[in-house]
Amino acid sequence: MSPSNKKYSKPSFYRHIRGNGEATESGPKYASSTTTYSDPFSDSQQGTDYSSQTDTSYNPWDTSKKDLFFEPSANEKCYFSQPEAGSLRKNSKNSIELSRELSHGKKFPKASKARRYWLLVSKIFTIFIPDFLLKSCGKKDPDSRQSLREKITLFLILSLLSLLFIVWVELIPLTFCTPYYLFTPGDLAGTSYVAINGKVVDFSHSTTVVAEEVGRYSGKDVSLMFPSFTLLARTKGATEYPDQDIQRCIQNLTRADNWLEKRIFNDPGYLVTNQKLIECPSPNDRNKSSAHCFYNASVRHEVAKATVGDLVFDYSILGRNEPNLPQLAYMIANGHLYDMSDFIKYSSAPASPIRPWSPKGLDPESLLFPREVTELIFEYVGEDATGPFSRLEHGDTYLRCMDKLFYKGAVKETVLPQCRSFNPILWITFGLPFMFLTICTVASLLVFPDRSKIQPSSNCIVMVPCYCEDQQTLKSNFDSVARSDCHDSHKLLMVICDGIFTAPGNVMSTHQIVLDILGFSGPEPELKAYISLGEGNKNINLAKVYSGFYECGTHRIGYVVVVKYGNPMEIRNSGNRGKRDSILVMWNFLEGLLDPENKLTPLEYELFHHINNVIGIDPRSFQYALVLDADTSIAGDALSRLIARMERDQRLMAVSGYAKPLNPTDSFVTMLQAYPFFMSHYIKPVFESMIGGVTFLHGPCTMYRIKYSDSKPCVVDTTTIIGFSTPRPNTMHMRNTLLLGEDSFFSVILLKTFPHLRFGFESSAICYTRLTPRFAVFLGQQGRITSAAFHSYFELARVYGKTSLGLIYQLVTMIKLLSSTFMPVFVLYLYYVIIRSIATDETAYLIVGTSLICMFGFNAMILAVRGQFAGVFWLVFSVLFSLPFYCLLIPLYSLWHSDNCLWVDTVQTNSKSIRRKHGILDDTNSQYKVSMQISLLTIAEYDELENDDESLYEDIRYEKPQRLISLGDTSPAPSVELQSDRPEDMVHLAKHVDQRAEEILISIPQVVQPIQIKTKKDHHLSSGSNKNLDSDVPLSLSCSPKSPGRLSQATANSTLQSEYSTDYTRSSRTFSYYSHQLDAATNDMESQPRSRPESDRSSSRDHSHLLNGTTAGSKGALVQRLMREEIYYFLKEANLNTVTRRDVKERLFEHFGDAVTIYNDFIHDCIEEFTLERLALLPSATSPQSPSTP
Repeated sequence: MSPSNKKYSKPSFYRHIRGNGEATESGPKYASSTTTYSDPFSDSQQGTDYSSQTDTSYNPWDTSKKDLFFEPSANEKCYFSQPEAGSLRKNSKNSIELSRELSHGKKFPKASKARRYWLLVSKIFTIFIPDFLLKSCGKKDPDSRQSLREKITLFLILSLLSLLFIVWVELIPLTFCTPYYLFTPGDLAGTSYVAINGKVVDFSHSTTVVAEEVGRYSGKDVSLMFPSFTLLARTKGATEYPDQDIQRCIQNLTRADNWLEKRIFNDPGYLVTNQKLIECPSPNDRNKSSAHCFYNASVRHEVAKATVGDLVFDYSILGRNEPNLPQLAYMIANGHLYDMSDFIKYSSAPASPIRPWSPKGLDPESLLFPREVTELIFEYVGEDATGPFSRLEHGDTYLRCMDKLFYKGAVKETVLPQCRSFNPILWITFGLPFMFLTICTVASLLVFPDRSKIQPSSNCIVMVPCYCEDQQTLKSNFDSVARSDCHDSHKLLMVICDGIFTAPGNVMSTHQIVLDILGFSGPEPELKAYISLGEGNKNINLAKVYSGFYECGTHRIGYVVVVKYGNPMEIRNSGNRGKRDSILVMWNFLEGLLDPENKLTPLEYELFHHINNVIGIDPRSFQYALVLDADTSIAGDALSRLIARMERDQRLMAVSGYAKPLNPTDSFVTMLQAYPFFMSHYIKPVFESMIGGVTFLHGPCTMYRIKYSDSKPCVVDTTTIIGFSTPRPNTMHMRNTLLLGEDSFFSVILLKTFPHLRFGFESSAICYTRLTPRFAVFLGQQGRITSAAFHSYFELARVYGKTSLGLIYQLVTMIKLLSSTFMPVFVLYLYYVIIRSIATDETAYLIVGTSLICMFGFNAMILAVRGQFAGVFWLVFSVLFSLPFYCLLIPLYSLWHSDNCLWVDTVQTNSKSIRRKHGILDDTNSQYKVSMQISLLTIAEYDELENDDESLYEDIRYEKPQRLISLGDTSPAPSVELQSDRPEDMVHLAKHVDQRAEEILISIPQVVQPIQIKTKKDHHLSSGSNKNLDSDVPLSLSCSPKSPGRLSQATANSTLQSEYSTDYTRSSRTFSYYSHQLDAATNDMESQPRSRPESDRSSSRDHSHLLNGTTAGSKGALVQRLMREEIYYFLKEANLNTVTRRDVKERLFEHFGDAVTIYNDFIHDCIEEFTLERLALLPSATSPQSPSTP
């Protein structure tokens, strides 16, 4: 498939490497094609067409052209952001300069409509801040000023949303409540309302007899016409009261009847005839019986229906006396005012010399309430008795009874207006989030992990990015990988050291610690270039690759270490590009193996050589990749469980493990992180996994699916790699997403590319990580995580409009986005509600506060039921101490630093602070204009095999020379070109590069002509053969499984590069235990170019006829014996300094045919035995009897 026919293609720096077209004298000329890539995450709405900026004929070898590396061809449309938005040009000194000019008439990508709207909004919100003021504050360049404006705008928007939240919970409830008013006696006098037993009633809209009678007393208190003591009346012979509240507080019916009788017959205003109340006192004169009495149930119902408010008084009424009642007794309880005058008067003995409200003058035969309650009332009359009644047994029962018998009104200072007795908005606002939290907790704790034994057979890469970890942490990580129950031959440890850095307290740099732990003792490899995520001079990075086998106990696994050294122009933290770049090193390498049209950069080419030839594992056989943080170690069965989960569910793109903290009790700072860590790494992902909507990959242990069993790429699909690597941190939003989010942005890309697939969480795959004990690091890391998550949620929300993600994903993402937005004000108001419910008696806040506490208690109970008693402690500790940090301090901290996007290291990387610029940002000498020299380095092009099936061995013919391009040396040097098609030219080239090692600044792969690979034999490998995967001694290219042509050529070239002839290329398990002399002999066997005398071929013997007519058992033994004899016969006459394994297999293939593919391991063992015997490390008796003596 040509690049022009693909939906997506590599960015320009890949397409120039892969450029198609025929070569001319000045270099290859691109074919006329149109390849587009639309970046949805850049400022450009439809992409930017840079084709108008180039000449009609683009020649990469012509240094007079404007851009020799990033500029596309004339007919090729390129929709992506160019690094540094600059161009390469030639100056007077004949050197190449990278110009970061931000204006001066250059055309930049047109901003999208959404971006333009956002810029307008930020200008409007910050219109009060002029540019000159920002310049005076140190914001010299436009980018920093715009970032500051966006940060202020974001802060103002979040503040406005917080204000709306307060309006929602405080003012909106007023629209849902029935109007309820408060009246003082003075307010009542000017209305048409009347007061009845403390309630204000409106009869103006009623035409009943009650309304007509009461209407004559508008604005007055007519309680005397509605006597409340009639609730104590009983029919003759009845033992219960009609009102249940009265029934509960009356214990002695006789005494209650005596009190009622004294109350009626001693009041001259009431007229009773035949035990029936006929007339009541007039509101104008309480001693005159001239008014109707209303006391039946229907009247009480009519009064309750017409009630519009309460009669209110202030505290001063407690010491006031009515003119017509010299001794008036009032009491307050729970904000209610009670008139206890009648109660005290008729509970006292007649003619008692003691004042009426003294408990010493009680009449024991006319006590309405029990004696202890009566004495309490007598004692606290004229005071606030709320406390004593709350301590009294069944005190609330007697207060309800007093509300119906003696209620006078409410106290103004303690009144509960409108919705404070019941606030539905408050319930919804706090009930739904905590209900959701409770459901998440219950669901997650009801999931019991599968502990069944499993042993998957798929190959897996364990990639460990590291930067500033110590030796103990790294060794724990490597040992946990080696000791995992996945078979040693099925896993590969890939360590990527993100730059050269020596942490405080370490005597060696991190990469030296890694190599020391792994036991690497080979020679120092050469620097290899690759295209990184860095900007400007950091776009090209140089790295070294180390490989070997790591032994831990009885385990022995292969490892590959990639160390990013950077280029000499880097000032500090050389080579550092971040975790995203480290992951892309692996993704680009694996993606290149699955696409035969791509080319390998020098670093990828080196990786393939080390994995395939040194370690002996075909890198195309890896189906899964585990990204494991360097400060994390995995449980013994974690790796196999993650693989098993992926194999059970083919819809999973990636699955995360369950991370547990190793040191939760080390300090107060680690204790703050314990329960929030459990929430984010267990409860939330488990719940999301149950509903099928895991939105982001959680934790430091994540396994990705590289490809499916049919070799169809998954996470290394070209579209995902482009989407992950192309976006540039050119806005505040993208800087927070890319620089701080790092690999979390990959989740967005995967969901956008594969909306029909999903993420998973495996709770049985446990890993252990360390929490930072330093508060500054904790604050910086959590601020970075919060800021990155907030901006990533916006990116994921943008995906919904363009893909078919389900409703679950949308719901979960919107909940996360809303919680991130409103969390600070929500928690502040939560504390306000709890404090208010404790400090006041407002029913609504008391109920809500109590309910919230009960929800936390319910979660604690669930943890206790599961036996996680430590989790109960961490929950309580989190509610008391962690919430203010995670929900208030950290969000405000992340917002404050959202415009600078500084990276926070776990250790202090310089003398000032743990915060530094991200590694991909250009920090070279000049901020706007830097110069660089482009070194001499080549990259091979790997074309497809001419045949669909791969031969057992191939003869490589170089039809075209490779070009070497010298770009922009300050002193012109003659270009070097291969003069022949011999492999020695490549060796000469490597020596030439070594001589210029001191001058190398950056290595750029150039377009070269394809090297044609032709097969010599017609015998082919079986498509199902995969013996190379389990062989300790790596087979040569001819014996590897079916592979893309470019990889075949890559492996073939491994015999041509001088650095591949060193000691560290050995991979035999046996060879690794012997002396350097044995290493040299083995390397000669494996790595030297082929030199096979034709006379050897003629002197060999043909054994194929001996294989006919034998049984299966005898045939195997016979074939092995004959093969051993042939190998010894051939090697005794061969020159061990030139012969290779390939020569041996070629010789055997002529006589044994396809049987060679069956006995690969046996052939390797025979070669080793011969070599050891030659070095006198094995007795000669082990060799077979040769038919002739050499």
